[in-house]
Amino acid sequence: MSALSEHLTYLIEKKGEKTRQLAERTGIDHSTMHQYVKGSRPLRNRKQLEAIMTELHLTPDERSKLLIDWEIAQVGPQTYNRRLRFDRLVRTLEPMAQEFALRLTETEKPAPEEIEIQPLPPVVQGDLELNRVIGMILRDAVVRGQNILLITQPSNQMLLQSLLLVCSYAASSQITHLLCLDPQGDTDRFDNLDAVETAIRCTLGIPGYEAWRFYGDAAEHYGSMSLLPNLLLTDRYAMQISSDYKTALIHTNESVLAFLKAQVLKMQKQCAPLMTKLDALTASLDSWKDYYLTEEKYSKIDLYPGFLCTVFWTEEQIRTYTNRQLPMRETIVSTVAGFARAANHAYRQIKPRILMCKEYVEEFLKTGVMHDLPQMLLEKPVSKKDRRYLVQQVLQASEEGWLHVRLLPREQFPLANQFEICLRPNHEIIISLQNEHFFCRFQVTEPDLLAYCEDYLIYLYELPQVLDETASAQLLKEWIEIYLSEENNEEL
Repeated sequence: MSALSEHLTYLIEKKGEKTRQLAERTGIDHSTMHQYVKGSRPLRNRKQLEAIMTELHLTPDERSKLLIDWEIAQVGPQTYNRRLRFDRLVRTLEPMAQEFALRLTETEKPAPEEIEIQPLPPVVQGDLELNRVIGMILRDAVVRGQNILLITQPSNQMLLQSLLLVCSYAASSQITHLLCLDPQGDTDRFDNLDAVETAIRCTLGIPGYEAWRFYGDAAEHYGSMSLLPNLLLTDRYAMQISSDYKTALIHTNESVLAFLKAQVLKMQKQCAPLMTKLDALTASLDSWKDYYLTEEKYSKIDLYPGFLCTVFWTEEQIRTYTNRQLPMRETIVSTVAGFARAANHAYRQIKPRILMCKEYVEEFLKTGVMHDLPQMLLEKPVSKKDRRYLVQQVLQASEEGWLHVRLLPREQFPLANQFEICLRPNHEIIISLQNEHFFCRFQVTEPDLLAYCEDYLIYLYELPQVLDETASAQLLKEWIEIYLSEENNEEL
C-alpha cells in the first residue's frame, strides 16, 4: 500500500465509513474506490479526491495532510520536497529585499576604524572564540580595503552572518566565494538551492561579492572525514576551519599565505560564476532587449507580480510616465521603448506563459499605481484611458494565441510585487528585483537549478487555484467594466 492509500484507509475507518457507501455518494465506481483504498490503483483524479474529502467531512488539518500525501503520490517524494525547497527559496526573496532596501535608506555608516589585532594564536578552538576571530579578520580586511577569498558551504551560517555583518559596507573589498554544487543535482540535501539562496543574500547585502561554483560531493568535501575544508583568506591572514566549525588554524606566514592564495586562484579558474548581477536599469533593459532579439526561438514562462503591460507600451506613453527629474531621462525612455518593441516582437514568436497575481493586477487596474517598477522612475499613476488600452492589448494577444495569461490568488502567489522570475529553459533563470529606490537583476545558469525552476513554475501554472486562460480573460473584462468603463470615467 502507498502512503496515500494507507491514509485513506485510516480516515475511512476513523469516520466510521464503508468503502461501498463512500463510492456511491462520490459517484466513483465501487471497484475503483476499492483499488484506491488498497493501493492497487493510483488515485490521480483531483476532482475525485475532492469528492472523497467532502464526503468524509475532513477538518482543514486532515485535508491538508491528505493533500500532501496525494501530491507526493503524483510526483514522488523527491520532486515534492524539491518543490517545497524551491518555494522556500522564492519566498525568502521578499525579506532579503526588505533588508537590502533598509540598508539603502540608512544613513551612511562611517568606515570602520582600523584596529590593531593582537597576535593571534596558531590554533583557535570553541564556537564563540572562532566567531570572534572570524569577525576580527574580516574587519581587518575591510578596513584596509583588502580582498577576501572564501571557500565554505552555506551550512556555515556563523561565518556567513559575520560576512554580512562586517562586509555590508565594504565598498572597496572584493569578496570571492567558491561554492561546491552537487553534480547529480537530484539529492534530498538541496545543497545547490542552499548555495543560490546564500549567493542572492550575499550579493544583495555585500558590495563586491561574487559567488563561483564548482562540482563535487559537498558531503565528502566538507564532511567530518575532511580535516580543515573551510578557508578564509585575506592579505594578512589565512584561517583553515574544521568541518564542525569548532577549530581553526591561523596562518600569518607570507609564504604560506602566498601558497594558499595561488591554490585558491587556481581553483577559481576551474569554476564558473554561480550568478551574475546587473544593477543599472538601462544596462538590465539593454541586456533583456538583446535576449529578446536573439533568443526568441526558446520557450518561456514568467512569474510576474504586477500587470504584464511593458511589452505594449508606446514610446509616447513611456515618456508620459517617466519621471521628469531623472538624470538621463531620454536615455531611459529610448531604452525602455526599445525593450518594449523587442519584447513584443519576441513574445509573438515564443508565445510565453505568464502567471500573474490576481490581487496585484486588480490593484493596478483600480489605482494605476505600478508597484512592479521602481517608484523613482514614475512621474504619476497610469491614467484610466491607458490602463484600458493596456488591458485590451493583453486580451487581444490572448485571443490571437501568442500570450497565455493565467491569474493566481495572492494566497498561493509566492512573490511580493517587486519581483519577477523569468525562465529561459536550458539557458538561465532571471530574477528581477525592483523597489522604490533600486532595480537589479540576477541571472543563474546552473543546469540543475534551471530544471528545478521550470518544474516549479509549471507546477504553479497548473495549480487548481489558478484561473485558466478563459476565466482569467473573463475576469479582466469584468474589471474593465468595474474600474475602467467609459460610463463611469470622465477621463475617457
